[in-house]
Amino acid sequence: MELNQIKTFIKVAQLLSFSNAAEELGYSQSAVTIHIQLLEKELGVSLFDRIGRKVHLSESGHVFLNDALMIVNSVEQAKLKIKEPESPSGTLRIGTVESLSTVILPPILLELHQRYPKIKTIISNGTTPQLEKQLKNHEIDLLLTLDYPIYGQEWIKLFEKEEESIFIGSKSWISQLSEEPTLSEIISKPFILTQGGASYRKELELLLASQNLTIIPQLEISNPETILNLLDRGFGFSFLPKFLVTISQNMEGIDWIDYEVPASTIKVQLIKHQNKQMTVAMQTFYDLFIASYEKEIE
Repeated sequence: MELNQIKTFIKVAQLLSFSNAAEELGYSQSAVTIHIQLLEKELGVSLFDRIGRKVHLSESGHVFLNDALMIVNSVEQAKLKIKEPESPSGTLRIGTVESLSTVILPPILLELHQRYPKIKTIISNGTTPQLEKQLKNHEIDLLLTLDYPIYGQEWIKLFEKEEESIFIGSKSWISQLSEEPTLSEIISKPFILTQGGASYRKELELLLASQNLTIIPQLEISNPETILNLLDRGFGFSFLPKFLVTISQNMEGIDWIDYEVPASTIKVQLIKHQNKQMTVAMQTFYDLFIASYEKEIE
């Protein structure tokens, strides 16, 4: 069993395509096929189910994938210990939700690039369920999300912090509210919300349901930074995590509304797979994330 064969297997398992794996690895498709055949012969099992032109991991393939990743990670860790590079290097793949990639990540990524230019960082945006699947398939190294708590034996939480949500609005619209506005009064005004599926939108929907209320937003936008910019320019109200507003204090045209929102269970969470060894690049990002996040939020 050779390390190249194991790496080839991992790539095919991630892409579920012999041809795509060959292209990414720089091999011919026949070389990829031979690697898998030799590996299957030595293990005495079929690692993939081939149905027509489609490839799927077999039950044995699912079992072997975790071991294969551990083998490759162990070898990489051994290389790092021996080499001891002058500065952190390698590729770092982070999967995150849009609200964090547009507000939290930019200053961290800038510092990461300036201090450790040898680290190549790849950011993928998606919903939490999509990112969980990518983490499970080892397509990303770290999952950074803002959502309800994620549980599972296969996950290791590196960071978790509860975040409250608030009603926020344009100051010109807030001035038109009564001194102690009701929920019904607030949602009767022009509203911008994130698209369905965002955790803090679910929080709002639950709050409204508790009072038999519904809302029809005038705008739905996935990017919270765009929402904040629109509010700053005078467009009504929204419902967002408080830390987004705290970080955007330079926007003088917005403020939050004095309305007590029930305690939230939404949390910022940084997660890795239990079988994924912490690489130097992952550890470097983690250290910067902790330092930057606490500084920004506080």
